[in-house]
Amino acid sequence: MHHYPSMFGHPKEDTVAGVVVFLVALPLCLGIAIACGVPPVSGLVAGVVGGIVVPWISRSPLSVTGPAAGLTSIVLAEVSKLGLEGFLMGVVVGGVLQFLMGVIRAGRFSALVPSAVIKGMLAAIGITIVWRQLPVAFGAAGGVFDIPSQLHPGAAFIAILSLVMLYGWKYTPLGRYPLISPALVVVVTASLVAEALRGSGLALAGGHYVDVPLGGIQALASALPRPDFSMAMNPASRAAGLSTLRKRASTDGTASPTISP
Repeated sequence: MHHYPSMFGHPKEDTVAGVVVFLVALPLCLGIAIACGVPPVSGLVAGVVGGIVVPWISRSPLSVTGPAAGLTSIVLAEVSKLGLEGFLMGVVVGGVLQFLMGVIRAGRFSALVPSAVIKGMLAAIGITIVWRQLPVAFGAAGGVFDIPSQLHPGAAFIAILSLVMLYGWKYTPLGRYPLISPALVVVVTASLVAEALRGSGLALAGGHYVDVPLGGIQALASALPRPDFSMAMNPASRAAGLSTLRKRASTDGTASPTISP
């Protein structure tokens, strides 16, 4: 008889793996949250839960958790239609359905989805993310067409420097060490450069920074959005839950890995 490992069976290994994945996925968590039109703190909390909490309670020796870029288009559209609180109610519905599908072992049917559908969908999602992030990269507060009038040289310089570091990291001597995340190095370097530019003509304004709550657990709790349970019977909210579940089921392979022995 096969015995499944118990939860919290490898606390030391799971903690190390979870913290590493959280640090690696943190820039992506914040970026996806901004691309989805939700508060960046939502991405921060999602990274903590997916990277640090899930490895402790998962009974799988190799678990994959983290931000799924494939959900960006769904979240963006549903938040615009239902509002953030209404969409979160849809997420609750999707979570319940996902749990029930796990109980009946419905995951085996995912093999029936053609790979061409998934690749085409992910390509479209990638275009959506780039389109939403281009104004941010150039310091514009509006859309892509507002870049010429709102171009900020300091933001553009940091964006270009970050891209050069991200894609050139593998050619550096440190690129051979897999434990050193280039994304995390980019975040740290960009933060130091932004601090060094203070007082100059390239200094970033307050709106160019990621806005996360400061002031401890109380400030974090007050800033977190909460589901609107009054929309539980709203057909649009339930449809959002089904859309989230379907998109999540087809893009789980794009999430960040958490590996624990």
